[in-house]
Amino acid sequence: MGKLTISMDDDIIRAAKQLAAADNVSVSAMFRRYVLCRLKPQKPKIKIGPLTKKATGIIKLDESKSDKELIAEALMEKYSL
Repeated sequence: MGKLTISMDDDIIRAAKQLAAADNVSVSAMFRRYVLCRLKPQKPKIKIGPLTKKATGIIKLDESKSDKELIAEALMEKYSL
């Protein structure tokens, strides 16, 4: 196994150690995971059609109500209840 020396600011080193400790791994293991993750092929981005782009953001939902309440109201309106 090879050895790698990386130079960086002290605050970044402290942050890296804290992140690694939070995951119960060494900084080396955390860095290894990061590199392996970056090597995986990235999923292609889904192209959004012009109609979807145009419709995005048109509807403003009442944020004070839960999704369940909004669905119930829509169903009651649809079926005239």
